[in-house]
Amino acid sequence: MKNKKYFFLYFIFIVIKITITLYLFNLSQCNYKSSDLLSGILYSEGGDTFSYLDPFENLISENSYHFYNGKNNVYAGRMPQYGFIYYIFRHFFNKETSSNLQVLLQFILEVISSVILLHLVRKYFKNNITFLLSYVILLTSTYWSSYTLTLSPESIGISIMIFALYLYYSWKSNQNNRYLFLVGLCLTYITGLKPYMGILFVFIGLDIIFFSITNNISLQKFIKFCFLFSITYIVFTLTWSYRNYYTTSKPYILTEPYSGYQTYKKPISQSFRNFIGNLGEIEEAWNKKALSSFFYKKKESIYTIDDIPLSNLCNKDSILVIREIVSNMYKYEDKQDTLMANRIDVLAQSYIEDKPHSKITSRLKLIPKFLLHSGSFYLPISKSFNCYKSYQMPIKYYESLLYYFVLIFGFIGLFLFTIHTKDFILISIPLFLILLFCVVLRHIEWRYFLYSFISLFWGTTYFINICIKKINKIKL
Repeated sequence: MKNKKYFFLYFIFIVIKITITLYLFNLSQCNYKSSDLLSGILYSEGGDTFSYLDPFENLISENSYHFYNGKNNVYAGRMPQYGFIYYIFRHFFNKETSSNLQVLLQFILEVISSVILLHLVRKYFKNNITFLLSYVILLTSTYWSSYTLTLSPESIGISIMIFALYLYYSWKSNQNNRYLFLVGLCLTYITGLKPYMGILFVFIGLDIIFFSITNNISLQKFIKFCFLFSITYIVFTLTWSYRNYYTTSKPYILTEPYSGYQTYKKPISQSFRNFIGNLGEIEEAWNKKALSSFFYKKKESIYTIDDIPLSNLCNKDSILVIREIVSNMYKYEDKQDTLMANRIDVLAQSYIEDKPHSKITSRLKLIPKFLLHSGSFYLPISKSFNCYKSYQMPIKYYESLLYYFVLIFGFIGLFLFTIHTKDFILISIPLFLILLFCVVLRHIEWRYFLYSFISLFWGTTYFINICIKKINKIKL
């Protein structure tokens, strides 16, 4: 295809993306009217929005960067990257206009980064059919787009990650050191959005070492590469840590534990999370399909006490005691909080004593719970919703099928891509997220896997290209 045709396709991509995104937003506004979260012309708030933007509101009004967690001020709960541009907007506009501009920026970045990604597909695979199929996948998938008009860092994080990867692979092809500096700048920004994504510094840093060895790069050049790649992060981290030490007397490099959220800091909450983790279940009070929802008396749950696994020490009466403690955790303070947490710890440990292998299997049980779900949970589509129309359900089914298509063939393609190219960066992202949240932390939310989307999209495209090549060979 000629360049003009590609430009036309990119234009169509932008128009349809705008249409899809605004449709989903309007549908959310219609179906979630009863939500306590604020919304505007373009934006809606997420459950964590306050912790990202309130610090900048307080910086404007009180000259102090912090948010209130319900009990006290948190001064290092969130790094400032996400809200910084919002902070600039706030110098010229009110809160609502600034919020609308923030999500407008997120949408613009999604579109730009999507076009860059499609451009990479076109240049790397040099196959029109592969390009068109990947074009359709990226255009019709709402997995990423569903977060774009929400005041949360997921969408913008994916966009910046695409910029970082594009710049890095461009640097590997031409050694333009400005690109390497910009890679470090992008990764510093991503780390501020989600500190665990700082692992990209490790993955790309290792690849720089491997690249330097295989290409016989001199020690002087290698040191220069490392300096350019890491200087932004080093300067920011030293500044942020010094500020945190000055403000809190603790030199937090990233953020306070649990981002300073009062609920997660409570001993009862931590012990209950450990209890649920030992069962190999998800700790989400707001998710009625999560076993943990049973233990919150005021939350909706599909579970009854008969669904809760028991141990030699933990019987149904014990389960009801835990439920009572968890449902009233804010009534307990200091020593009482610790005492109740210890009671839960003893019962949690009894499951491990009954079945020692569950220390491992409970973690492995979380992997399918992390990856295998409806695939379209984020869509505001349900037969029980006020604005439901019959034509919406096929959309939901399509997104579910597309999620599993990208998940399955994405992993297959990534393994083949890694074997063929010896490039481990892309496959490391989903594997790391699975390892971190399922095995190490034993705490999952489906949105945590979102940062794998670009890797899996690339893997799916790689697999499609292999299939097209094989079909063409058979025809010949």
